[in-house]
Amino acid sequence: MALENSVKKLNPILIYISQDNLDYSFRKAIKERPQSWSEGFINYYTDQGYGKKNHLSGEEGTLKVLKARRQAEEEILKKLSIRKAVINNSAFDEHSHKAALEKLLINHPAKKGKN
Repeated sequence: MALENSVKKLNPILIYISQDNLDYSFRKAIKERPQSWSEGFINYYTDQGYGKKNHLSGEEGTLKVLKARRQAEEEILKKLSIRKAVINNSAFDEHSHKAALEKLLINHPAKKGKN
C-alpha cells in the first residue's frame, strides 16, 4: 500500500498477467526450456521465503509456492485503488496478448507532467 501511495500521483496502471492452470504452464515451461533454467527457477522459489519456511522442494514444491504467490497477488490486486488490468495468458497466444496490451495503453495514456 505504501508503494501504491508513492506512485498514485503518476496515474499508473498495473498490468497483471494471469494463468488459469499453473501446473500446465509451469510444466510446459520446463519442457520448453533448458534444464539449467528449471533448476534455477525451482531453487529460486524453494530455497528462500515461503518455500524455505515450508520445507518445499522440487517441481511440486515450486508449484505450491507459485500457487501461494498467486493467491497473495490476487489479494493485493483487490486492495489496490490504482488502475489495474488482468491479461489472461492461458492460451499462450502472443498476438492476442500484444493486441490486449496495445489496447490498454491506448485507453490509458500516460499522464503528462507539468513543465
